[in-house]
Amino acid sequence: MCIRDSNKDAYVIIVGNKSDIKIIDDFLIREALEELKKILNIVMYIQTSAIRRENVSKVFETILDLVEFYVKIKQIKGE
Repeated sequence: MCIRDSNKDAYVIIVGNKSDIKIIDDFLIREALEELKKILNIVMYIQTSAIRRENVSKVFETILDLVEFYVKIKQIKGE
């Protein structure tokens, strides 16, 4: 199944790894993200580097925050 065919309200976090060996220009990344935003509910793009220990934990913290937010919304709606 393609992500486009899944829940249209799903929050999407795009993670670019290995930012320590950056190959793709930031401009190209921004352009690609703008195109993806037309079809996906992108809430965050983050670059990570396990070698430099940059933003790895932030990805998981953000996922937990989004899950908590989604659960609260569901509770408010009574679903």
